Amino acid sequence: MNQKMRILIVDDSLIIRKILQKKLTDYYNAEIVGLAGNGRVALEMFDKTNPDYVTLDITMPAMDGLEVLQEMLKRKPSVNVIIVTALADKDTALQAIEMGAKCYVAKPLTREKLQMAMDQFIKQEMN
Repeated sequence: MNQKMRILIVDDSLIIRKILQKKLTDYYNAEIVGLAGNGRVALEMFDKTNPDYVTLDITMPAMDGLEVLQEMLKRKPSVNVIIVTALADKDTALQAIEMGAKCYVAKPLTREKLQMAMDQFIKQEMN
């Protein structure tokens, strides 16, 4: 992939945002275009930064991740969204995928889980 990945990180946990920022920058040389702690701020940043990728938590204040996912896909259907959440139940995962998320990664977040999800996106982009 020649172009830098432009990623918006959305999670209500500052620690998770920082972990994702470090891992995505270190392993993929990604450009982090924004960090948001809730759904409303995420949508504002999404409109301003036009990211290609979004990591998105489900349980957040102001707007939950499924609502945010729906809005982002209305605004930019080509955006690639990875759901990163502690809600590891299969129904929520399936709902997010059915709504248009590309994949679902359960917390605790490991380097391997994140790498698998990002590698999946990169392969899709190359095809």
